[in-house]
Amino acid sequence: MQANGHPNFLQEKLPGVTFAPVFCSRALSVDDAARPHLGSLCFIHAESLTQWAEKAMSVIRELWVNFPGTGNLDWRNYAATKISEEGISYTNIFSFLTSTKIQDIPS
Repeated sequence: MQANGHPNFLQEKLPGVTFAPVFCSRALSVDDAARPHLGSLCFIHAESLTQWAEKAMSVIRELWVNFPGTGNLDWRNYAATKISEEGISYTNIFSFLTSTKIQDIPS
């Protein structure tokens, strides 16, 4: 399956980097015939991704409106705290996108 092949290729080129392919769909089930090809793919429902993106954009807009200009350490600390509290940091994003394995989706 192509979605599993890309991380394998990238892992060879960039050892030590973690890759997690994520399949985004509006589907609510997986055909049994596809299961042997799914490997370790993660799954995110399109609506969940849309809701997360809307929340993330709302936070980014708020940060932008309050941006006083470059070099302001108080704003940088505020932005880092806000991003972490709202769950849109890199680690939060990775956890969100990889929390569901496609194998766990019902038939």
